[in-house]
Amino acid sequence: MNKEIISDNHAMYMIIIFCMGVSLIFSMAAGAKQDGWIAIILATTVSIPLAFMYCKILNIFPNKNIFDIFEIIFGKFIGKIFSVLYIGLGIYIATLIISDFTDFIKIVGAFGTPKIIPLILVGFLCIWMLKGGIEVMARWTKVVLFSIVFLAIITWIMLIPQMNINNLKPVLYNGFSPIIKETMALISFPFGELFLFTGFINCVKKTKNLYNIFLKGIVIAGSITLVANIVNIMVLGTNINSKSYFPAYETVRRLEVAGVFGRIEIIVASTFVVTEFIEACFCMLTSCKGIQKLFNCKDYRFIVTPTVLLVINLSLILYNNLMEAMEFDIKIWPYVGVFFEVVLPFIILIFALIKKKKDVVKQ
Repeated sequence: MNKEIISDNHAMYMIIIFCMGVSLIFSMAAGAKQDGWIAIILATTVSIPLAFMYCKILNIFPNKNIFDIFEIIFGKFIGKIFSVLYIGLGIYIATLIISDFTDFIKIVGAFGTPKIIPLILVGFLCIWMLKGGIEVMARWTKVVLFSIVFLAIITWIMLIPQMNINNLKPVLYNGFSPIIKETMALISFPFGELFLFTGFINCVKKTKNLYNIFLKGIVIAGSITLVANIVNIMVLGTNINSKSYFPAYETVRRLEVAGVFGRIEIIVASTFVVTEFIEACFCMLTSCKGIQKLFNCKDYRFIVTPTVLLVINLSLILYNNLMEAMEFDIKIWPYVGVFFEVVLPFIILIFALIKKKKDVVKQ
């Protein structure tokens, strides 16, 4: 079949919405209290060279995705082991995202609804989106991103009367330790998870521009996350912001225009639902691409339905509630994320450079 191709801008939009999606609703860097904005700046800065490492791996082997590169570097047997690891990573992150998505719906809008109902609905949407292909996903991402940014800017402007800049003080009151801890957490989620993009980013029309694509995407996403965090703290205060599961939702609930027009939090809920849906699709796309390579299939689309069904079932059994998922994310995931998103990619880069040098010597 014809190779799917997306433009540089579309790839950048996908990176932006993948990185900033969680900031639209969850409390980012909450452990750093009023210094959360410092952790976000540090995480964004550190994530840039991390992303450049991913780009370097891809540029050594042009027009190849990470699953092709695994077999080129390590051979078929070990390469397939690496593929299985990252297929599992994509499925797990998609499961976590879908689980958060359905828990959010239950908590804010459909408390008595069984979890399986929203799971089935989002499952059908994921199948439809993934079978449409990456080009459809890219165009959909552009429309959603521009809509979300426009709505966010309007909302932030309307919240100005309720902002209290004193909520950002005192700076560094708790020292650097919480900031460093939250920085590491942000690197592992969401910025480090960009490694999953190596599974399909070879679809970009001009792969030589990968550095520029990732740089712009991370900086813009980090900037939006930064503003969202500052707005939440200035409106809610550090205590409510750090204790709330969905601080952005709580922030917008306080917004009223002329004392009449309220309930704008429905817009925030809608944007979160859409962005989480897109993020989950990106993760499952990577896993489908990996399975395609693992079994030498001609197309990944026939694997989509079983993959989505697996994610739905895991979402039902993995965590009983949002509290369990959040506890795992805070206490365990940063260490798992660093292994998969920093340590293993660095090892892969070293072996890729050795492989390239050997090939040059042979020629």
